[in-house]
Order: sequence, then C-alpha cells, then structure tokens
Amino acid sequence: MSAPEKMTAVTDCIDQSHATEFKRVARRNNSLSSTGRLHVFAFIFVVAVGIAAAFAYFGARLMLPFAGIEMLVLYLAFRSIERHRRPALQHLKI
Repeated sequence: MSAPEKMTAVTDCIDQSHATEFKRVARRNNSLSSTGRLHVFAFIFVVAVGIAAAFAYFGARLMLPFAGIEMLVLYLAFRSIERHRRPALQHLKI
C-alpha cells in the first residue's frame, strides 16, 4: 500500500456526512430537596445537642460549645449546597 492510499483512507473516515456524534451530559446529583435537607439538619441537630446536653448534665460542660461549632459547620455546608443547587451541566462531545 502506498502513502497516498493511506491518506485517502483517513480522509474517508473523517467525512462529515458519515460521522456519528456522541453527546453526554453530566448533571450534579441533588439527592435531597430543600425540605429534605432541612429535616436531615433538624434531626442531626436534635441528636447532637441532646447528646451534648446529656454529657453537660453529667459534668462535661465543654461538650456544648463543640456541639454548637459542629452544628454551625454543618449549617454552613448545607447553606453552600443550597446556594449552588441549580443544575451544573457539563457537555462532552466526541
């Protein structure tokens, strides 16, 4: 096979009329709604503060500030998720 035949074979494969385009779209997975996220936060808040209050009752008073910091960090994380919840799309064409 000579070199020009190889070139024509490659150009035949690239012909746009016979080319197939594959398109994939990736979306962010928002598995919890805003209400669901609020319920999860409320449940974790009640459990964490309840455990911290029980420890504080038995003398470990430093548990309450740490539970408060933990809930603040969790609130900030959920707020960040809520702010960026609009669907982020990534398109890939081959």
